[in-house]
Amino acid sequence: SDKTVIPKTNPLTGDDIWIISSPLFLTSGKTVILDGAHLRLADGVYSNIFATEVPVGAPMKAEDMRCDIHIIGQNGALLDGGVHNGLTEKTANKDGRPHVLNNTFVYLRGVRGFSVRGLNVVNPRYWGLTFVCCSDGEISDIDFTAANDAPNQDGIDLRVGCHDIVIRNITGSTGDDTVALTGLLGYTGQQKMVEGLSPDIHDVVIEKIDAYV
Repeated sequence: SDKTVIPKTNPLTGDDIWIISSPLFLTSGKTVILDGAHLRLADGVYSNIFATEVPVGAPMKAEDMRCDIHIIGQNGALLDGGVHNGLTEKTANKDGRPHVLNNTFVYLRGVRGFSVRGLNVVNPRYWGLTFVCCSDGEISDIDFTAANDAPNQDGIDLRVGCHDIVIRNITGSTGDDTVALTGLLGYTGQQKMVEGLSPDIHDVVIEKIDAYV
């Protein structure tokens, strides 16, 4: 597998904050370890921090599924939305703004075999961690800090087609649903489905949630 370690200090700048202006794309077999790293979205950008390389809303088929993708935080690793960019469900797709899912920190779509764990998630711009048509995964040891200063600051969202996933040890504060399972098949659900997969959500274990809105 392909492993990348992001350290606390950015060697190019000497700073202890990594400014993210565009998504860090994840391919099959990729493991990213955040070793005390603080990743903060740049002011004004419309961007995920981590995402599979299929753009939000682009067509995807079952044969395009990715596998074995892992985001692992340790030593206080932090995903930070910084200053909100004004992109919400009401302003999305207007005046040059993109789909609102570009504001979720982690956007995994069509992934079989994954883990996202050991992260502090602060200043979310929208949903924190979003999964569409993902399976055989673990989401654990995530702490949220949302000021409730923007709409829909969910914690973890499993959307259509997610199954065989364990969610555990979730703490902190969110601005909306801490964990949401939404199999909606309206416009937003169909737009991001993976062709050839069932839209059903099933076999999801949720345990040890200690969070508030």
